[in-house]
Amino acid sequence: MPRDGSPNPCFAYLQGIGYAVSYAPEAIPKVMRGQSRLDALPAEGPHGVFPSALQKMRRDLLHEKRCLEERYGDYQQPDDPVQAGSRVGDLLSAVTTRWYEDFCDGGRHLRVDDRLQDRWIDILGRIPIDFESWAIRTFILWGKHIMPDIVAELLDGEIEYHIDQEFADLIYEFDEYHIEQLWKLDQRLRLLDQPAPLPTAHRPVRPPQCNAQPRTVPHHEVPRLFEGQAQWQEDLMAVQWEDMPPDALTPMVQDLELRPSFVIVHLFSGRRRECDIHHWLEAWSRRTNIALTIISMDTAISPVLGNLDCRAESWATLSSLYLQGKIAATISGHPCETFSSARWHPPPDEVASRKWPRPLRTAMQLFGLDHRTWRELQQTRTGSAFFLQTLWCLACHLAYGGLFVEEHPGIPIKEHHPSVWKSALSRLFRRHPDIALHEIAQWRFGATTVKPTGLMSLRMPFFLRDLYLHADAHAIRPTSQAIGVDRNGEFRTACHKEYPKRLSAGIACAIAHQLQRNLRARTVVHTAGPAPPLAQWIKDIARDSAVIRSQASY
Repeated sequence: MPRDGSPNPCFAYLQGIGYAVSYAPEAIPKVMRGQSRLDALPAEGPHGVFPSALQKMRRDLLHEKRCLEERYGDYQQPDDPVQAGSRVGDLLSAVTTRWYEDFCDGGRHLRVDDRLQDRWIDILGRIPIDFESWAIRTFILWGKHIMPDIVAELLDGEIEYHIDQEFADLIYEFDEYHIEQLWKLDQRLRLLDQPAPLPTAHRPVRPPQCNAQPRTVPHHEVPRLFEGQAQWQEDLMAVQWEDMPPDALTPMVQDLELRPSFVIVHLFSGRRRECDIHHWLEAWSRRTNIALTIISMDTAISPVLGNLDCRAESWATLSSLYLQGKIAATISGHPCETFSSARWHPPPDEVASRKWPRPLRTAMQLFGLDHRTWRELQQTRTGSAFFLQTLWCLACHLAYGGLFVEEHPGIPIKEHHPSVWKSALSRLFRRHPDIALHEIAQWRFGATTVKPTGLMSLRMPFFLRDLYLHADAHAIRPTSQAIGVDRNGEFRTACHKEYPKRLSAGIACAIAHQLQRNLRARTVVHTAGPAPPLAQWIKDIARDSAVIRSQASY
């Protein structure tokens, strides 16, 4: 690199075009060993004019997009497509409801000569042939946005599954079904259109040497890792998504149930109780006749099988299932006590003499503050490990398919207060177009305090719509806060560790409905069952987590 510390233009150019060569070791002459800098003779040559790796990628994506637009983009539509589409949607909804009424009146027998597909095709067939492509697109949009509400009102699991299959079988035959590839290409192109970061020096500038002697390796001060966190976070924030991993399908595993099932893992679930997430998922599975294998993991359920310490055998076993692509969905609510903003509030007068929890992190020193006791450092390490394990599960879902939801308190108002949502790792993941962070208030779901909460989801575009189906429209915003201690001397945050019943139902609904949409769109893949020891482990922990333990401690 240049002596003034500026970026090396040759290095930056080769890095930009994605140039790479195989490793070849070079021996340093004996007289030059021990020097911290090896001078090179400057040379001048033509500046490269080859396109960068990002430019090549953008060119390929644009070519793919143009091909799709030429194939699907040229179609006629009515003068008022919105009004016409609404009328077509109303007709489709009417014939679907009428077909179900005829099904019930006919003794609940499916007739080969009266399929629901035929009634849909009859509606679409009445539209002029010039508008055929528009009609098919309207039908697909109706099936994705309107039909689920109609199906949900039937309260008939068997017929709901049948209607979903009828829709999936029909749209899969249409070329317009593959138009979704255009939307994903647009997302990737928007990311590539962001300005590329300027080249930076790939190592720090050395001070000028004081004499003519060759510079030797200096004695560097050993930095403390606590002090380097802020710089590490800033460096990580400069990382950008240059290309998206391929969009993997949602896995269905064989041999765990009587038919292929979705494996759903709830990490840090707390004790099993009535109307928790596990309960609502089981109820949905029975109602829709879709097989689920639900694993709720917490030491309040099983001290051995529910142990999620990163050094525990149960975590190693679960990790192997993630790496094999067997998990269809993950829900995580890792403990937040070491991140809590309540630690920054001074103790009340009545407990001033009592030992009060002090802050263990800041926004920029997210993995721990220096000068803390050994017990506090252990608490911080455990909380950090659970946070990183949760992000690791998210990375596995990105690579191997499936859905993901992470719950954690909302972003604090104070800028220096810590939060997992402020971490550079979490922000890096949220730059992915399929990952979104939603902020809600739990009082709308029955909490006794406002309790701002963050929910990060993967591949769940209708997450908020599904979640708020279970919100209380008549809830009144509370004025109390979960800060300090109550009359019994207990921390007010303790009673809010468990989700309100409505919030549990909302999260379970969002997961279940998205799995149902994936089944309908045929974006699932059937995978072979795990090895017998892993299959037995899944069955054992699923059996333990199915037992209600309302009296267990959390």
